[in-house]
Amino acid sequence: MSRSQEIFSPRMRRLVGIAIALSCLATVIVILFGQKLSKPRALPRDSYTYGELGHRAFVDFLDALGIHTMRGRRSSIRDHRAPVFFIEPDAPSIHFDGAELTLEEALRERIEWGRASVIVLPKWEWEPNPLMRMASADASASAEILELVLPGAELLRTEPEDEIRAREMVGPMGIYFSSVPGLQRVRAADAEILLGYEGTGIVLRRWDGVIVVSDPDLLHSWSLHHADHAALWADLLSEVLDTDTVVIDEVFHGHARKLSLGQAVGELPAGFFSAHVVLLLLLLVLLGSRRFGAPLPPLRIERGPAEPIEVAAFVLAEGKPLAELGQAYVNGVIEDLADRLDLSAVGLHGKAQAIDTLAKRRGIRPRAAELLAEAARLDADSKRRGGEIIEVARIAHRLRTQLLGSRPREKR
Repeated sequence: MSRSQEIFSPRMRRLVGIAIALSCLATVIVILFGQKLSKPRALPRDSYTYGELGHRAFVDFLDALGIHTMRGRRSSIRDHRAPVFFIEPDAPSIHFDGAELTLEEALRERIEWGRASVIVLPKWEWEPNPLMRMASADASASAEILELVLPGAELLRTEPEDEIRAREMVGPMGIYFSSVPGLQRVRAADAEILLGYEGTGIVLRRWDGVIVVSDPDLLHSWSLHHADHAALWADLLSEVLDTDTVVIDEVFHGHARKLSLGQAVGELPAGFFSAHVVLLLLLLVLLGSRRFGAPLPPLRIERGPAEPIEVAAFVLAEGKPLAELGQAYVNGVIEDLADRLDLSAVGLHGKAQAIDTLAKRRGIRPRAAELLAEAARLDADSKRRGGEIIEVARIAHRLRTQLLGSRPREKR
């Protein structure tokens, strides 16, 4: 026996087959339901900005208030009926699904459909600060976004301070305090100031209803719990927007969902599963392409029981309905019993009565006449219930075995 035959024995081959099946099943479950089986871990870009913890706290805060939060990753921004938050858009236009989408077109479509939008401007010209490790945004792209959102507006900001101090923001929304260092604000003539600081706007409403928030740090994870930032957003959603559902756009923030099967199974970490499946399929092909283990000894073909062979041959030769075959089998059993038991009786019913008489003397339940009548009744029945006639045939065979015992083997 070769080494390969020792390793790939029949038992080992079964174990490998079971391992392949379990591995494929686990791979499919992880790919399809992995996101539901494990809680996502907070990442540096989790999930809507370049900050250290992003705006995850803002989403958790909305959920705690009972406000349903959804992620918008489709190109059809107008389909969302709930207010859409465009938080720190990366650029005024993007390429998505082979087409160019612009923030201006998205806003115009939502305005035409009478749906609310909130734009949180990106923060730019930000100097390194030990209090916040935030990367600077692209100043040119941010300037284009400001011109698109508030044409002719001027961007201002307070000087960064080593110590965070509260600044009073006032407006029609109320009075709030902000502790954002380098608070970014906007001076715009063609927008209503809902909340401002020193005559400049923090929260503004355009003439078409679009809400503009000047500083993204008001909802950033590291500052949402400072001062009145959380209260500001709660009041904005409940009083200004009057909504219990919010959609946070990810298309214009570089997280657009591109539905591609090749990309889904080719990128990490799904690529590991794809490679795993390929290896399993290769192993499965190898298992089927050659013989593993020692050859099995040839089967010894012996002569089978005579009665089943005769019955099978009779059924195949007759080709009649099951009820007729069942009645013929019962009749044959009674004829055979009368002949083997040397019963001197005339006619099929007479032989059945003689068999029952002998069965009573031997302490066996007499059923020959009963089976004969039941087989005839089922044969005449128009419904021809196959299950019942098979049961009658089994009882007849059992009666024959009780009266004769095992049939003696024929001489070869």
